[in-house]
Amino acid sequence: MDPNAPGFLSKPAKPLEENSAAALVLTKLFHLTGKENFRTQAEGTLKRFVEIYPQFGFMGAEYAIAVDAFLKEPTTVRIVGSPERPETKGLMAEAHRIYEPRKVVQFLDPKKDSEAIAALGFAMTEQPTAYVCVGTACTAPITEPKQVGPELSRMVAAQIRK
Repeated sequence: MDPNAPGFLSKPAKPLEENSAAALVLTKLFHLTGKENFRTQAEGTLKRFVEIYPQFGFMGAEYAIAVDAFLKEPTTVRIVGSPERPETKGLMAEAHRIYEPRKVVQFLDPKKDSEAIAALGFAMTEQPTAYVCVGTACTAPITEPKQVGPELSRMVAAQIRK
């Protein structure tokens, strides 16, 4: 911000849509990394608009999505497998194909992410495997891409009933 700039360039700009998108990304980063600073930044960004978002009408939809993602557990699809294997690519493609607004897809390479895989309690197998989780509740291991969709739907439905 430059106080000597002409017109609105002299005022601090806090566009709702861009900040909402940033808060959504920060929330997903928190869920992927567990780093609390991402969550804190997302919360601060969302709080800046809590009093004024109703003025935006339907243009505030991105803000509503970001708040929803911040307040509720995501549906996480974690895929454990070698990135070179076609089975891993199939699971990843299927996980990305399905729309679920709170979905976070995380790829874990057994060679690089063995500590994270062990911390999550997942098995280290040769077969690429997907796990659909909401919070700490996860499905049984999924090895067929066509099983990802039904399991994702089942976990989302269980979350909605809570």
